[in-house]
Amino acid sequence: MRIPTVSRFLCCIDLSTGNKIVAWIILIFYFIFIALAFLALIVGFNVDVTEYREVEVTSYEVAEDVENKTIVQNEIREIRTRKFSTAESMIVIIITCVLALVCIWFIYGINMRDKRKMMPYIIQNGVFGILFLGAAIFFLSIYFLIKSLILLYITICAYSLYSVYAYEDEQKQETEMMNANMDEYSHNYEAEGNFERAQQFQGP
Repeated sequence: MRIPTVSRFLCCIDLSTGNKIVAWIILIFYFIFIALAFLALIVGFNVDVTEYREVEVTSYEVAEDVENKTIVQNEIREIRTRKFSTAESMIVIIITCVLALVCIWFIYGINMRDKRKMMPYIIQNGVFGILFLGAAIFFLSIYFLIKSLILLYITICAYSLYSVYAYEDEQKQETEMMNANMDEYSHNYEAEGNFERAQQFQGP
């Protein structure tokens, strides 16, 4: 199945400029996320963990309700606090650094007009878009649906620019092949002319 393409970003911005703007915005968010993860690693902060356990609701239990415990239908919801662990912080930092490097590689690929450096970014956003679309269908979530559509549109725009650079590379290769053939033809023609002139000079 062929991926659809567009000629301009949001119908009004050049593809190169639009893709770079989006990539820089995503990259800034990654840097903020990395900084927060480092802060969690160094300083540490608390994470609320919600635990549920079923109970039989009685007037006595309602009277015994205390802070951070709330009776919801037939459940007691208890919020406990724990530290964000070092392992979790390191996993978040490593994954986010990899995603940030993919964005940097994509921006560099746009500047160098190198389609090979753009593909990881296209794959990354495409995979995330499909995952969020699956989550939107599974959870019936408008939030996941909107996020999926945004990521898929970003993927389409990035692939459109990739297609432009791929076409330019094909044209460049065809031009180089034509020039090489012309040079070979000129060289052979010149060699034949030199051979004929040498025979004429030597005489019968």
